Amino acid sequence: MINEDLLHFIWKHRFLPLRELKTDSGQPLEIIDPGIFNSDAGPDFLNAKVKIDNTIWVGNIELHIRSEDWYVHGHDRNPVYDTVVLHVSLGGASQIINSKGEVIPQFFIDIPEYLQERYMNLKVSNELAPCRSVIPLIKPLVFRSWMERLLIERFEERSQRIQRYFISSQYSWNAVFFITLSRAFGFGKNSDTFEAWALNLPYSHLLKHVENQIELESIFLGTAGLLKTGGILERFMNKTPEGMHYFQSLQQAYSFLMHKYEMKEMDSTQWKYLRTRPYNFPHVRIIQLASIYREFCYKVTDILEGQFDFESCLRELKFLNTWESRCAVPGSGIFQLTDRSIQLLIMNCIIPLIYAMGKYKGEMDHMQMAADRICELKPESNHIVKLWETCGVAINHAGDSQAVIQLQREYCDKKKCLQCCFGMEYLRKK
Repeated sequence: MINEDLLHFIWKHRFLPLRELKTDSGQPLEIIDPGIFNSDAGPDFLNAKVKIDNTIWVGNIELHIRSEDWYVHGHDRNPVYDTVVLHVSLGGASQIINSKGEVIPQFFIDIPEYLQERYMNLKVSNELAPCRSVIPLIKPLVFRSWMERLLIERFEERSQRIQRYFISSQYSWNAVFFITLSRAFGFGKNSDTFEAWALNLPYSHLLKHVENQIELESIFLGTAGLLKTGGILERFMNKTPEGMHYFQSLQQAYSFLMHKYEMKEMDSTQWKYLRTRPYNFPHVRIIQLASIYREFCYKVTDILEGQFDFESCLRELKFLNTWESRCAVPGSGIFQLTDRSIQLLIMNCIIPLIYAMGKYKGEMDHMQMAADRICELKPESNHIVKLWETCGVAINHAGDSQAVIQLQREYCDKKKCLQCCFGMEYLRKK
């Protein structure tokens, strides 16, 4: 079914019949400037310029599927629409009048058959990337500009989330760093749960216990609801006497601190364990996070200013091996961060934070540093990236993989094909 989005696209890009245009009353019509698309309230296109008969009109354009929609939407009673100089629709018999009683000229537009077919294919097809045939035909400059715009859109979305953290944390970059890092530690499957957990933590009290491993880990694991007797962490640590003794020490420390700070505890069922590999178990990630927080909580500013090599230091963290001995899994490496995990943390935490801080301070160099750094990382490997690679999109670095993830989630999945470079090229192609 044709909707107004397609009409807007046709008008904006002038997909008009190759014949003399006329209004509904038979007057010659020339579209000098289609105007600027208006996504807010009011007429659809602003500051357009059209020539009707021998008179040039400058004003706004309103588009509808049917002429009668002008009255259905109440435009004939709204003075805002008195600036409309031309009404465009697929057809209808109604005469269009504004709130002053003045007749507004109409233009009945024709949609080429091939354009209707391609539009319906984009909207209805269950095929992944139905526009894929045009991708190799897109000019390199246009293609690269679109990929860069997608990457910036992804940065902007994350920056908005970080800004919400910043406000809720009373403008503390240290707290924002911890919340963003926590979300990144969810590695997709548990990201929302990690975020909720971090926002619930009594962050103002954490620094008081950063030097005491048992107390810090008890706060982390306890507020996550993972220190319950009979829970998965107890079963995990019950493999050795040392592990069981440490678990009981965690419970004891948490019992005291929970009452001291009146901490809220999550329901442990919020954590996803099903079809999750051991190295990605939530309690493993929380233990890793506690160790990282202990190591870097006083270095946040240096990390975000690019004066501290966070990535190299992550690779050198070896003291997590004490957990392996407690849990009778020596040499398993499940408590160590893999190269892939480190890259994802840099990509999903450090780089977005650098961009967000640069935007907050109005420092373009800081924002550019984030864009440069992500293009130095290897691309991700997931089903979205693989899909677009099969479509002919070259994924050379993490900036490209982030761009196609943005493309898939914000355009393809939401069927916003008319706002997508690939979708527009698909419609243009005859």
